Amino acid sequence: MLSERDKSFLSQIEGEGDIVSVQSLRCFMRKGDLLMALPYARESALKTLSLYQPQRLVAKFYTHLATLWVYFGLAGLLRSIHLEIKESSPLVKLAGQNGLGFLLGNPNGPTRRIICLHRGTAGEWLVTKIGIQQAARQAVANEARALRALPEYLTG
Repeated sequence: MLSERDKSFLSQIEGEGDIVSVQSLRCFMRKGDLLMALPYARESALKTLSLYQPQRLVAKFYTHLATLWVYFGLAGLLRSIHLEIKESSPLVKLAGQNGLGFLLGNPNGPTRRIICLHRGTAGEWLVTKIGIQQAARQAVANEARALRALPEYLTG
């Protein structure tokens, strides 16, 4: 079951107005909080899992285990959620793309963000980071400024 905090956050992500699309996703939870939502398609789910780069050994183990679950078709055992993406949603431009999946930031932090993996118009994989509350939007803007300031010869 989703926590009230997650329900509220997902409601903000869904937006208001007419429904543009419905995204069905499989959930990974940690300590009762939503960590990641994977699309049903295997390739998209595996790409979404790659967004999470754990530091701790236990988290690395669970990430590898999750990758195996997806690879062998066991992700169907995970809880499903259905997001109703509406006109005012920050995901509205991404909603029509196949393979929308996302990783959520720290639920206890003041600047919880959503990192989405989706396909661009040419079919390429894109990552989009979105802040919902003002502090999170400012944090994303600061990160974008820092990335633009990096020398062009840096790769990664």
